[in-house]
Amino acid sequence: MNLEIFEHISEVLDTYGQKKDVYKLIAEEVKEFFEHKCFTECDYDFAMTYRIKSAESIREKLIRNNYVVKRGNAEEIISNFQDILGFRIECKFFEEEDKALDLLNQCF
Repeated sequence: MNLEIFEHISEVLDTYGQKKDVYKLIAEEVKEFFEHKCFTECDYDFAMTYRIKSAESIREKLIRNNYVVKRGNAEEIISNFQDILGFRIECKFFEEEDKALDLLNQCF
C-alpha cells in the first residue's frame, strides 16, 4: 500500500474520532427509546446494551474492504458504514426471546 492510502485512512479515522461523541449520544437515545417505549410494560427483565465500533476495527474494515479506493471523502466513507453502532437485547432465559420479539413487532 502506498502512503496516500494510509493518509486517507488517517483522515477517515480523525473524522470518525470527531463524531464518536455524537454516536454515543445517538446510542444512548436509541437505548432509552427501546427501554421506555418497547419494554416498559413488560414483566421480563431485558437488558439493552450497545457497542460503538472501535477506531481499530474501522481501520481494519477500511483496509479489508478497500473502502478508501471505492468511496470518496472521509464523510462519505463513514456514512457508508452500516455497523458503527450495534445493539443487543439480552434475555435471561431462551423463552424470553419470543416475548422480546413480540414486543419489538408491536413497537414497529
